[in-house]
Amino acid sequence: MIERAREAGLSWAGIATGWIAFERGDRAAAQAQMEEVHRIFGAGLTPEAAMTLAAARAGDEQAQERSRAMIEDYLATSPVRINSLVPLTLISMGDVERGLELFAAHPTPNEALFLGEVMGTRWYPDAGTSPAFPAFLRKTGIAEYWDRFGAPERCRKDASGDYQCQ
Repeated sequence: MIERAREAGLSWAGIATGWIAFERGDRAAAQAQMEEVHRIFGAGLTPEAAMTLAAARAGDEQAQERSRAMIEDYLATSPVRINSLVPLTLISMGDVERGLELFAAHPTPNEALFLGEVMGTRWYPDAGTSPAFPAFLRKTGIAEYWDRFGAPERCRKDASGDYQCQ
């Protein structure tokens, strides 16, 4: 299915093939696939961001250090819209709360990339159980949408009325 999506020209398919490679232990292939997608969705980021953020998301610790500095420099410019690769990279590096808060606080030119990957997959299990998750859902309007139309099967309201996802 993913290969057919790639053949059809759907850019996001590289994300899925990247994660499959990562799960198989092939970090080089994972990084290459993610880098390709990051070039496509990297609007507003520096030219080297695609390679650095992809390497960080594929687990390269030195790239994670460079990515943190790159992200800080990018955010210091106070962009009105932030590229969703920024919060995605933060979440993938373990800074889940900051990634969720950034995404909820800023419009992005590619919400579908972020929401599809964070909410539509199980690649980020810490996102749905993060203390920042309920505020993220409320601020983005997702909680209200789920109240009205139903939450995904893996998400439930807790005793406080907030959603948590497994």
